[in-house]
Amino acid sequence: ALINKLPLEIDALSLLAEALNYDFASKGLDEPLTTEELKSMQGILGIRDGVLKTSGKSNPTARDFVTFSGRGHVHDAMVGGPK
Repeated sequence: ALINKLPLEIDALSLLAEALNYDFASKGLDEPLTTEELKSMQGILGIRDGVLKTSGKSNPTARDFVTFSGRGHVHDAMVGGPK
């Protein structure tokens, strides 16, 4: 539970910006991205396409990217050794 609380939205946005070569800081967190902005994204486009598919929105927000991409979150983290 502690590990799941560590990532911040800004961490996820930073990773998304790097992966998609898009400045998410240019818009508000809850402001929908335009079709042109979505088309301008480059890099790992599977992230963009996955967010479009799972969010069900044709113009998702930066928050949707954080929520549906999973960037910056640890999944099934294991801590410690076998003992």
